[in-house]
Amino acid sequence: MSVIKLGIQKLIHWLRYLCGWLFILTSSIFLTVHAVWLYRIMLSKTDILREVNLSKPVMLQNYHQLLQYLDFPWVTRLHMSNFTDSAAALKHFADVKNLLLLNNVVLILTLIVTAVGLWRMVREDRLWQLVIPMRIALPVAPVIAVIMSVNFESFFITFHKLLFRNDDWLFDPDQDAIINALPASFFLACFALFFILIEVWLIAGLIVGKHSLRHAHTYKH
Repeated sequence: MSVIKLGIQKLIHWLRYLCGWLFILTSSIFLTVHAVWLYRIMLSKTDILREVNLSKPVMLQNYHQLLQYLDFPWVTRLHMSNFTDSAAALKHFADVKNLLLLNNVVLILTLIVTAVGLWRMVREDRLWQLVIPMRIALPVAPVIAVIMSVNFESFFITFHKLLFRNDDWLFDPDQDAIINALPASFFLACFALFFILIEVWLIAGLIVGKHSLRHAHTYKH
């Protein structure tokens, strides 16, 4: 085998691994953003409804309108029945929409590559190769989650400064009442869910890999 061909094979191998990690990341983001059940819990357990002076069904209707705007490229104007937003807020939501649409595109592409890669690993009895990467990655999310929980406000600010090049995310409750419907406690719950989903993917990969390893060991004997 030529050096060039070997190098190409190694590159493809690492690109598949990269796609796998990107799939875990983007799918966790997607599932978190669309966890309407989590927002239902927040409406029941916090003072959101009192702050916005709306009933639960009406607030959920507005929340679904926001998700529809963020999800669909052809929805170019944010319209919530009970909220009006400033120009800065609308710009921020547009920025969020662009990031989420990019996330969804990456999710679809990496899902395809990851599915093909896993199919090859199944066919070649190589799922045991998932064990070491999953074990290495498992402690990462909990460590970040602990750092986040120590000072969530600082983490939240840093997160926005990294993702956005402006201060449009600093909403004024008097002009943008929607911020009362999306308090810091809700975002904290979203981040917690995001890290939990990542751990679920990693644990699932570890379980599958260990099962494959035991199967390979049994087969050899």
